[in-house]
Amino acid sequence: MITFTLRINDLRVVQLEDKPNTVCHIDYEYVGLDDTDLAHSYLGSQRLDTDNIDSFLSFDELTEEVVVGWLEAIWSDTHYDHMKKQINNRFAAPIITSQPFPWEPPHTPSPDIP
Repeated sequence: MITFTLRINDLRVVQLEDKPNTVCHIDYEYVGLDDTDLAHSYLGSQRLDTDNIDSFLSFDELTEEVVVGWLEAIWSDTHYDHMKKQINNRFAAPIITSQPFPWEPPHTPSPDIP
């Protein structure tokens, strides 16, 4: 089972004449965590319209719930499904790793010198 969590990573603000520190951009991350603690993320960024603000909250009054509400008011009804699908595709994909070149001897760390 995968557990999904929305995180707000950054709020960018603009200084408007009568509304200081008005949030104009939200960076977010939707994280999927499976039962083995393997995680994959969908990173997103959402610009906000600051031209027509109906109700203004000062920056200090903002809560995570308010900011998430702004995102959900902008997103289509299927945006959560889109993010989940992208994350599920990453869980289903083969794991890609790096390997040392076969023509070079393996690297052995130098012993610690006291």
